[in-house]
Amino acid sequence: MFTVLKHMILLMLPVTAPAQSPAFSFAGITLDSELNQVARRYVHSSRTGEYIYVAPEDSHDHISAIEISGAGALRRVRISFEFRRRGQPPDFPHCAKVQTKLDQRFGPPSSIRRFTEEASRRMDRAWRSPTQELTLICFGGPGGRWFAEAVQINRLK
Repeated sequence: MFTVLKHMILLMLPVTAPAQSPAFSFAGITLDSELNQVARRYVHSSRTGEYIYVAPEDSHDHISAIEISGAGALRRVRISFEFRRRGQPPDFPHCAKVQTKLDQRFGPPSSIRRFTEEASRRMDRAWRSPTQELTLICFGGPGGRWFAEAVQINRLK
């Protein structure tokens, strides 16, 4: 009786898979995504080579372009946020808004890199796993505000 009960309890215990390194993603796009497959989700957008230029009617999460390039250790995903409207300055989302989405999925960034690149102030946030790095590329704008230029996912060697 107790043996049967013990086996029933063992069968009811949850089965968990071995821990894996997290696959970083943004808007459902990962390093394993195929450009043709991603392009099908953006029906009004144009594709040139390794890039999808996202049409305003297809855009979500302020996405303006998607690049999936390279293979193996050189595989890269870059999702850009810059929108240009006729007669208007470029439009970018606030860095904090994009970071909040990433923090909710992956926790706080592993590091924040502050530097100046060609007279532009930068403050990139990076999330790392043993196999990948996701970087939120941010730049300083007027009034001390920070804007998100892109999210980039790279495979670590």
